[in-house]
Amino acid sequence: VLVMLCNALARGLILCWIPVLKIDEKKKIDAATDKMDPNGFPDIKAALEVCEFALNLTNGNIPSELVPIVVRQHIIATWVKAKQLLQQQIGHKLGTDDENDDGQNPITKVLVALEMYSCNGLGLMDFTVLSLSQLVKMTLECNWPDPLVELQTLTRLTHFAYASHDHEIVMTCSQRALQLGIKHTRAFLTENQKARQEMLSTAACIQGRSIMENLAGKKHLRLAASKAFVQSARYAGETGNCALVMLAARYFWNACLPFIGSPSDREQLKEPTETILKNIIKADKNKQGTKNMLQLHQWPTKDFQSSESLEGHFLPGTEEDLTLRTSLYGLLFHMYADKSDWETGLKVLDEAIQVLPRTKHRLLIFKHMVIVKARLGRNFTMDIQKFKDESENYLSHMWHRLAPISKGIVGQLTCYHNAIEALQKQESEWQKVDYLMEFAEWLYCNQFPLNGVIKHLDWAIDILLHMKLDIGPFEEEEKNIKQEIPSPAKLKVDFGVNVTVTQTANEDLRNIRQLEMLFRAHTLMAIISGHSSPFHQQNCLMAYAYIIRIWQVSLSAAGSIIKTLPKSSPSTASQNAQSATPKKDKGKKDAKQSSTHKKDQAQKEAKL
Repeated sequence: VLVMLCNALARGLILCWIPVLKIDEKKKIDAATDKMDPNGFPDIKAALEVCEFALNLTNGNIPSELVPIVVRQHIIATWVKAKQLLQQQIGHKLGTDDENDDGQNPITKVLVALEMYSCNGLGLMDFTVLSLSQLVKMTLECNWPDPLVELQTLTRLTHFAYASHDHEIVMTCSQRALQLGIKHTRAFLTENQKARQEMLSTAACIQGRSIMENLAGKKHLRLAASKAFVQSARYAGETGNCALVMLAARYFWNACLPFIGSPSDREQLKEPTETILKNIIKADKNKQGTKNMLQLHQWPTKDFQSSESLEGHFLPGTEEDLTLRTSLYGLLFHMYADKSDWETGLKVLDEAIQVLPRTKHRLLIFKHMVIVKARLGRNFTMDIQKFKDESENYLSHMWHRLAPISKGIVGQLTCYHNAIEALQKQESEWQKVDYLMEFAEWLYCNQFPLNGVIKHLDWAIDILLHMKLDIGPFEEEEKNIKQEIPSPAKLKVDFGVNVTVTQTANEDLRNIRQLEMLFRAHTLMAIISGHSSPFHQQNCLMAYAYIIRIWQVSLSAAGSIIKTLPKSSPSTASQNAQSATPKKDKGKKDAKQSSTHKKDQAQKEAKL
């Protein structure tokens, strides 16, 4: 009780004098915080005296006055902070009076050194500290009476080793911490279970992060890192700490992202993904209020308790909890979809709908649910109503996606019809034409009446001919070049009939995409109507005319582009002349061949 009172008094004296950290845009601490208010020195000196009184009283000289190490740990943290505020370095004895390594002296040295690491890098005076390897060796040699303090020490060492990019120490300390947590599970009191689980979660998460930073292109290490993140999420879920669970889930997503594209690789992630999602739900249900516990640090530190130390680089979209949870459910669904296990996949989607809040994040889940129900032949009318506030392109795409997978002719017909009817705006005309032509093919393949098939193709052609399209610069120039389709000429087509093509308004069409789709539409009409139809030849000739028009527009545009190309520079021309001078005879011969070749080429172009 006396030590706890001394600690409370000392902290009350120094807390108001600890400078506020100033962090710039690059998240670097401003060195100007080193300036202490001189008026605070008397209070800080008094706090230091109180701490030293408590530490000397419980240093072990009188065995009956020893206090539990967890109580002594708090007064040590306050003493080190007071030393820093007074800009006093701590000697190599690390707060002990002698070199005796009996009793609590070794543990005291380790705790003092850890506090020095926690205080460094904050813009105040930095302590001269031991190397991490030395500190780890001292920690492992100590005989710890309290497993919770030992676990906390190992977790802190894991954090500092990760901050200094020492992967070997990270793995040593984190593995020792995780083994300790499992070995002494029953030794922890009920009120200490929350702290134990959080420290184990932190240690496992840091271990996984360190593995990710040292992959060296080894694929199997990603799986090892993912297992560490799953373990971290499991511990955090048991304690009800949502922040730690989501942090582990984000790192898990980063680690597993390269495996998501392959069905065989996704299969390896099935159980880990289920564990992550279960612990997210468990953390939501087991949320615990903040208890009135005396925290080890009541000031900013570089320790793992600081939220800044948990920051990391996450892929776009995963920073938000709901987006990440939705993505995890989508990943789990795809694992069942890979095996065509639609019933179990539907159960996963149902769980996601019940767990996730009513936000737009659930649209992805509803999309999968509608597709699965269509495959299973179930009614999805209510589910697709969730997309009523989305754009008409999105809604039309959904209906079009459902058309080929729906069971029964009536269901597919309804989906195609709704996909076409959903597109009403002028900017959706291209998509509407595509769907009309695809729908016509579907009707023909499913032996619907030819009149209905032709009617939809006529509808597509009508939309194409009445489109209002912007004219580009080359199309504007081509407008002045009159190249007509040979109107009275006899054209020999593939099916061996001489017919006359009448002049049409094709010369007003200049958009290649529009002409290509008109060609496709008339080709389909010719095929569907058959050779016996009186409109077969007409559709073939219309398709041919649109192909000719595509060539005309393309050649006109090509001519305009060639005109804008820079001519050869004078230096290049002189070099060509110089190289041609020594070979006069050969040059004359080449010139004759070139002129003959040009005449032949001109004749061919004239014919074309």
